[in-house]
Amino acid sequence: MPVHHWMIRHVYIPIKSTTGNRYLGVLASFFVSAIFHEVMIAVPLHRIKGYAFFGMLAQVRLHPLTYCLVAAYQTSVWHAVQYIATSYDA
Repeated sequence: MPVHHWMIRHVYIPIKSTTGNRYLGVLASFFVSAIFHEVMIAVPLHRIKGYAFFGMLAQVRLHPLTYCLVAAYQTSVWHAVQYIATSYDA
């Protein structure tokens, strides 16, 4: 959770307070997280392919869907959607 708190404090809140747009803060947080994920994958493998970066950015579209599901049902729906999204292997 320290990374989550760092992301909220240093990326999400400054963007949201500057622009007033919550969705832009979420998008910026996903973008920074995607960069960090790509670096964590690329450094040990000694190659930059972009799989982790684009995989993280592809999850941005799940945010509004899961937000609506959590509001409509309960928080366990969020965990189910995240589990399905991250464990699906095409």
